[in-house]
Amino acid sequence: MKIKAINKDVKSMKLIVPVDGLIDIDANGVAEVSPNCGKMLIEGTNDWKEYSEGKDTKEDEKEAEQAAETTENGDEDVTDKQPTDEEVVEGLEKLSLEECINMAKEAGYPQKEWEKLSKNEKAAENLMRKYLIKKYKDASKK
Repeated sequence: MKIKAINKDVKSMKLIVPVDGLIDIDANGVAEVSPNCGKMLIEGTNDWKEYSEGKDTKEDEKEAEQAAETTENGDEDVTDKQPTDEEVVEGLEKLSLEECINMAKEAGYPQKEWEKLSKNEKAAENLMRKYLIKKYKDASKK
């Protein structure tokens, strides 16, 4: 399914999302995702909407202008802002081993890469955190 970013600045980039992992967002803010991922992003955030190809572009422009005005007027909800790399890394550093494993699975990372890390009883949690942080940093460089 195709989804469209509500924020007009979200375009021509890569993003790590639940279920699908790394996705490409085209120059128009549109991304192709699985139905499960699309549903999670549309219903679970205020950042995405379902994309329909026949939609009038003037309507898109009007929505973008309204979003820009909201930001300029200071009415923007702070929770809608994208986290910085530092905030993402801090969040990853707080995950439990189970959460790290679930995140690696949801992101679609090859199990062969992280499986051995998760079996070392003493260091598993820290190793898995470092693995996810490295994967995040690698993906954000692209």
